[in-house]
Amino acid sequence: MFEQAGLPTTCVRMSFYWNNLLSGSAPHRRADGTLALSLPMGDSKLSGIAAEDIGKAIVSVLKHPEKTIGETIGLGVEHLSGQEITKAFSAVLGEDVTYEPMSHNDFRALGFPAAEDLGNMFQYYTEFDTHVLPRRDTGQTRELVPGWLTLKEFLSAHREDIVIG
Repeated sequence: MFEQAGLPTTCVRMSFYWNNLLSGSAPHRRADGTLALSLPMGDSKLSGIAAEDIGKAIVSVLKHPEKTIGETIGLGVEHLSGQEITKAFSAVLGEDVTYEPMSHNDFRALGFPAAEDLGNMFQYYTEFDTHVLPRRDTGQTRELVPGWLTLKEFLSAHREDIVIG
């Protein structure tokens, strides 16, 4: 509609917000006391970004219209597997976290706010990873957001906000 009206537009594709890993999708403690992270992504990778970096990226897009008008920009600072995500949690929490893949339907049935939407997103990422990941350009995002946060840095900065289930 905006393009048809002759207005300058830039489309921004979002990625998984690392912030979702602080509560509803955070690790949980098993009956034996160990920590596990259950995500419905099998061996696929997830493109992610901290919410605060999204804001910085949008400001950068707006400050550089000569480079961004008419473009579609996919945001994502890292593409990580479940194993890589648990490695970041293990480092920040100071104890081993095991990755336990789960089915998309089981994830959707968890019942926390947005579980169904996130389950659908994970299924899309899993089934169409060759379509999704290349459209979230980590190099371009890192150029837009100097000082971007790795997942480990994000989790460290928000350590007190992590809600272990």
